[in-house]
Amino acid sequence: MNTDSAAAAASPNEAHCLVVAILKDTGAVDQLLGHFATNGVRGATVLDGRGMAEHLSAHLSLFAGFKSAFTAVGHSQVVLTVIAATRRADVLALIADVGGLAQPGTGIAFAIELAGVVGLAPALTPLIADQSP
Repeated sequence: MNTDSAAAAASPNEAHCLVVAILKDTGAVDQLLGHFATNGVRGATVLDGRGMAEHLSAHLSLFAGFKSAFTAVGHSQVVLTVIAATRRADVLALIADVGGLAQPGTGIAFAIELAGVVGLAPALTPLIADQSP
């Protein structure tokens, strides 16, 4: 078994974390992904989501009247990315800024430390630098 390429992509000694951002503004998600690319974040996955109040009001008529009581009702997008733990504070600050998370009901972001990571792609920074006009 050849493990040279896997070892090159993610050092087993380097700590990583999963960053999760749940954002209400899809435009902010587009901006965030652009900032990720220009700041060397290797990749991200975007999932569609909806909040608890939206789900309950759609499926249980008992909760339909409570939908208006929640400020963060509706569609959201979930952005997942794995980064070096040393970049956690910077990436969370970027998400907070781009996503407008200082305002209530706009979203949430957090990071979870990971015990191990394999399969990370090489950094995107050299690819972006080569595309100058």
